[in-house]
Amino acid sequence: MTMQLAPELSPATSCCGVADAGRLELADAAASAAIRGPVKAGPTLASEAARLTRGLRGTRSFTRSLGAYLGTPLRRQPRLEDCRRPVSTSDAVFLDVDPGDPALYREGWLVPRIAGPAFYAAAISALVIEHRLPFTLEQREALRAGEIPLGELLEDAERSNHFAYTIATRPQADFPVIHVQATLLLGGVPVALVRETVLWRVLTHRNHDRTAAASTTA
Repeated sequence: MTMQLAPELSPATSCCGVADAGRLELADAAASAAIRGPVKAGPTLASEAARLTRGLRGTRSFTRSLGAYLGTPLRRQPRLEDCRRPVSTSDAVFLDVDPGDPALYREGWLVPRIAGPAFYAAAISALVIEHRLPFTLEQREALRAGEIPLGELLEDAERSNHFAYTIATRPQADFPVIHVQATLLLGGVPVALVRETVLWRVLTHRNHDRTAAASTTA
């Protein structure tokens, strides 16, 4: 699989004092796309975006579903240093905690497990209620290492998907195309609120591979 290079990204630092930096960057990209004019995706890309959105809307594992779509398993790459911060009023509703309660905030990317050029498939973030996690010492060490997505560490967790929707942005590699939000539950108790944003390169890369394969067999 030939991977498309991602654009240069700002260096990862501590998230403390930085409010949802990854989501702000993606929001800025969407705003930039709107300012540049309504350049729409063609029918093939648009239908692929809709199909992937439907699949992610009902998925039990965002990481595995996106990896299956790309044809390669994915791992987490930390973008910001994990930190603890108070839960907002709106997020507290999903996590069944009081506003202002502390939570672990994690932000990163999903990238292929295989070695090769950087390929950023999705931006991911999570608010984790740590004291609700029945982790072993090894699992906590894996959580700190940051390469295994939270959903894979929580093998017994249920995923309650809130929404998944397609964004009408310019089909450019580093622009967002699909937003997803879900709660991870253990025995019905929320342990994490996760947000995932698929980037257009997932769809343009797959479409490029299909076009190349068609031209080879023609």
